[in-house]
Amino acid sequence: MSDVNAIRKLMREKRNALTASLRQEASQKIAEEFQKIKNMDQYKNIGAYMAFDGEIDLKNMMDYCFAENKKIFLPKLDSQHKTLMFFEYSSSDKLIPNRFGILEPQHKNPVGINQLDIILIPLTAFDKTGHRLGMGQGYYDHTLQGITRRPPFNTPIYIGVGYAFQEVEALAPHSHDVRLDGVLTEHGLRLTKS
Repeated sequence: MSDVNAIRKLMREKRNALTASLRQEASQKIAEEFQKIKNMDQYKNIGAYMAFDGEIDLKNMMDYCFAENKKIFLPKLDSQHKTLMFFEYSSSDKLIPNRFGILEPQHKNPVGINQLDIILIPLTAFDKTGHRLGMGQGYYDHTLQGITRRPPFNTPIYIGVGYAFQEVEALAPHSHDVRLDGVLTEHGLRLTKS
């Protein structure tokens, strides 16, 4: 299946067909697998997202981060520049739906993307080489283009989050697409191959 719109439609339908119990089970497994990421104790600033349209809910992962004194940062759309800005989030913060219905923080001072250690990125499909198919607007790709990575762990690390069934044989990337460093599913983290 090479048509990205057909892939996107199929994967969104599959995600939305999952039962609430299967979604909760996947959310818990993602939290468990997230904790196993190599050098996790070194990562303090985590870019996350609020689940939308059947995406894996990161609430359990966020609870783990709060318990480990890690900071969570959520994206907010900058529609004018077609990019995302990340703001620190606590579980008591009020979130407001954006024009797509995705919950966002309302803070005024964003953190620089290069201050994040890991950025968890939702997806509709992925392949083994780290190419990702999102919702089609390009916000993550525009945001992450040209970000300078920091030593010693080459951060921020871009990790796609999705269900294992969202893997496809191959996706044809566009010149502006940013490749993932790994994909986290309910089966664990898999680093991508070039």
